[in-house]
Amino acid sequence: VPRFLLKNFADVDGRLFRFGVSDDKITKPSPKFAAARPNFNLGIRCGEPVSFEGRFQKIETAAARPIRDIIAAQSLATLSAAQRQAIAVFIAAQSFRTEAYRNGLRMTDSRTDPGAALEKLWYSLPHLATMVGRRHWALMATIAQNSFYLGDSPVVLQSTERPDDAMELGFDMPGVEAFLPLSPTLALY
Repeated sequence: VPRFLLKNFADVDGRLFRFGVSDDKITKPSPKFAAARPNFNLGIRCGEPVSFEGRFQKIETAAARPIRDIIAAQSLATLSAAQRQAIAVFIAAQSFRTEAYRNGLRMTDSRTDPGAALEKLWYSLPHLATMVGRRHWALMATIAQNSFYLGDSPVVLQSTERPDDAMELGFDMPGVEAFLPLSPTLALY
């Protein structure tokens, strides 16, 4: 999960409360170590290592300022078309930059080279971002007592039409809603 997003959820000491799903432990790491794993964005394609980290960093850098502006203004009204596009690309990239997504790829076809699959996803990013950009966007707000939480899959998809069918989740599917918590009290919907 990008550090600039994690920092929005930090406590007054700059650290995050993190719940470990595998061990039920609550820890308080810095944003740098809260949701990171060494070489997570390193894949193997045709037997050779290929890194996606630099690519993701460019996307994060482009989206960080517009997301900070949304939080400061508590509004989407000030977004320019370019800022909205930067956030759409960020959302699209975050949707496949997760452990769950990669595990799903492995389960679908264990013979597929994960690096090659990630490379294909990378080249589909403009198409995914266009789908995200065409959606109706809204800013959801809550009070601190009913906080939004940020997980290891920052973009959450859910289907209102078929809530029990997780295989039918995608930006192009009717009835699928996407959420991106931006802070404890704001989420992009």
